[in-house]
Amino acid sequence: MQQQTTLTLDENLFIQAAKLIAIEDKSRLVEIALQEFIQNHQPAKKMKLLDLYGMGGIREDYDYKKLRTDEDSHVLG
Repeated sequence: MQQQTTLTLDENLFIQAAKLIAIEDKSRLVEIALQEFIQNHQPAKKMKLLDLYGMGGIREDYDYKKLRTDEDSHVLG
């Protein structure tokens, strides 16, 4: 849905934004800015435990024994 709106904005902001993303259409620049604003200010989604499946794990080269110190070894037996 498109809606025509009149805005008074700093021209320098448009110039800087146009240089960053190579778009000179002011309406498109405002639209992109609003989309990014909304995307960056959404409340974080809470992940469920099953959503984390396959997202990490223990590296194959991880060796917990190398991380132990002599002080730890007498506690752990």
